[in-house]
Amino acid sequence: MKTKQITFYPIIKLLSKSILIFIITLLSVGPAWCSDENYFEQALTYTVEITSQIEIPFSEDYQGIYSGAGFLVDKERGWIVTNAHVASYSPAKIKVSFKGEDFI
Repeated sequence: MKTKQITFYPIIKLLSKSILIFIITLLSVGPAWCSDENYFEQALTYTVEITSQIEIPFSEDYQGIYSGAGFLVDKERGWIVTNAHVASYSPAKIKVSFKGEDFI
């Protein structure tokens, strides 16, 4: 029985070496760039809790209260992004709180 020799072309050799180097590099730096705990800690600094309170006309007993979350976009201007169902009713009293702080 004759054995057949497989010939690797130079481009295939180069490509296989490049892929191997890429995989080894990814495995060595993987945990450093995908630390979920670090991302969550950073997100807490700009995530806010929001409550909005609206007065219902002709109803002294009932006031609509909506709550949700959002995040700070521009600290200088005080811009916060949230979903429409949290703060779309007008006029409303809207209060915002960062983690561990009082509502303002």
